[in-house]
Amino acid sequence: MHAATKSATLGVILIIIGTFITFMGRGTLLFSLFFTILFVFLTAPVAAMIISRSAHRIGVELWENTQFDELHDSYPDELKPERDNAKAEEISTR
Repeated sequence: MHAATKSATLGVILIIIGTFITFMGRGTLLFSLFFTILFVFLTAPVAAMIISRSAHRIGVELWENTQFDELHDSYPDELKPERDNAKAEEISTR
């Protein structure tokens, strides 16, 4: 999720910087573009983290080459995700 969010955030920010350069002479759009860059820069990583934790929590199977499921032990017993992924269960019992 980190790589996907990083590239999308960079793409959006570069488009906004291009718009900033295009309209630099007018002066009215500059503050709103600056705040848009700041908003995207701060919210995109948080949104990606929430999406990935939600997917983990509802039991989406892990990637087959996952070495260790760090989130599995962070949930209380009543909220632990139920998944059919035998490798995740094997890893979490170590």
